[in-house]
Amino acid sequence: MNKVPLLLAWRYVKSAHTERSINSMARICFGGVFIGTFALTLVLAIMQGFEKVTHEKLRGIHAPISIRSSGDYLNVSALGTIFAQEFPEIVAYSPSDTQQVIMETNDVATDFTIAALKGVIPEQEAALATIAKRFVTTHGVTFVEALKGNKLILGKKLAQELHVGVGDTINLLYTHEHQTRHGKLALEQTAAQVGGMFDSGIDEFDSAMALCSLDFLQTLFDTEPTHIGLTLVPAADEQATIDRLQQRLRLDVFSWQELYPALIAALKLEKYGMFLILALITLVASMNIISLLFMQITHKRADIAMLKAMGMSDAAIKTIFLIMGTAISCAGALGGLSAATIVGFLLDRYPLITLPDAYYVSHLPIQMSWSILLLVATVTLLLGFVASWIPVSRIGSITIAKVLRMEA
Repeated sequence: MNKVPLLLAWRYVKSAHTERSINSMARICFGGVFIGTFALTLVLAIMQGFEKVTHEKLRGIHAPISIRSSGDYLNVSALGTIFAQEFPEIVAYSPSDTQQVIMETNDVATDFTIAALKGVIPEQEAALATIAKRFVTTHGVTFVEALKGNKLILGKKLAQELHVGVGDTINLLYTHEHQTRHGKLALEQTAAQVGGMFDSGIDEFDSAMALCSLDFLQTLFDTEPTHIGLTLVPAADEQATIDRLQQRLRLDVFSWQELYPALIAALKLEKYGMFLILALITLVASMNIISLLFMQITHKRADIAMLKAMGMSDAAIKTIFLIMGTAISCAGALGGLSAATIVGFLLDRYPLITLPDAYYVSHLPIQMSWSILLLVATVTLLLGFVASWIPVSRIGSITIAKVLRMEA
């Protein structure tokens, strides 16, 4: 008896093509679920791709964890001892300080350019694996070699704006705080050589930032590090380490995400918002199943009455039509997921859709994952089941005698 509902559901599905109206409605239901599932899967994959690319870009500039002093210099050697003894999850750290300078070249046609000059210890910054990974190698010169002496590493767009290349000389104009008197600035000048370039893909860094050695920055500004970047082992709990560092050091400790709270929140909001909107579209598509099953139940009223008269329970009869509605949802969901996976693979392998410079990526990013497929499949099947249950729940109200008398 357990196989009877499945057998009858299969026969009803096969015979649907003989009824033109039911057949057309079944195709509409399948097409609606297919399109809704396809759109929901593809948009979620694109939004996840945007989130991943944006995070990778920003983490390529900023260390996972940063320590910043509020107006005071950091005792780097003491902090290094604390890291080694109490925080084994910290695998690398790099102190730095940033000052503002004016850059100019000997080319009279080039205007002055204001840039942030960040002083780092080359070896430790390379171990931090942030902006050093964005270094554009020229003639086999390493990141450390490009920062020796008075050499600078310029952002790619900054170098283009200054019309300079590797080996060219630029002039740095700078001032000290104590040289500002009565609203007038006393500028000092020193020469520096372009040792290399970096390409982060983020305009605010590529067009207005330069790196130098911390020793060179100290000769210009007589300064000490005010910032330390940290890198953790892959399995470390980032937030737990931040909390422990704050309690131990009593300094400002934050992750790279706290530097861009609006951007991170906007990416999450867009992903959740698009999921909700497209889930509602999928819900509307699933509502067609209600109409289909109402039509099918009305058409099979005589069969339902006969099955009841033969002793089949209401639950078993309901199962027949639930299987029909769920089968359409499953077929539409499977087709939509398969089509979205194929399109996502093609977009990832062949980046044909280009994006404007406002984004952190040149082509439309996409990241398909099993979690997305499982989430969309679950939501679609759940909506399909609910849409199927609404008309099926009315089967119990069908009276055997009334239907058989009308059919007689």
